[in-house]
Amino acid sequence: MPLTKDIRIPMQGARAHTRPGPLTEERITAALRVLARIVCDHPGLLNQDHVRHLAARLLTERDAARKDAEIDAALRQFALPDAALTSTKPKAPTWTAR
Repeated sequence: MPLTKDIRIPMQGARAHTRPGPLTEERITAALRVLARIVCDHPGLLNQDHVRHLAARLLTERDAARKDAEIDAALRQFALPDAALTSTKPKAPTWTAR
């Protein structure tokens, strides 16, 4: 009796396809360390112009991630409490006419 279903056997060590997480400062720093390790351990393996370009892009991304984190922290610092954000009732003016 022939099989009616195709049975797929995953390769050993294969990972499920998932979307990579956002580029955080830690991941960018780890990528820079790996790149530096490859360049030190295997000189001449990679084109130096490409290595410099990739390192510059990673550093730019890291600086942007730091800036985004600073902006998020500043916004959280001055954020209104949840009750103030959800209230639809008009507020009375705090100033008085003279």
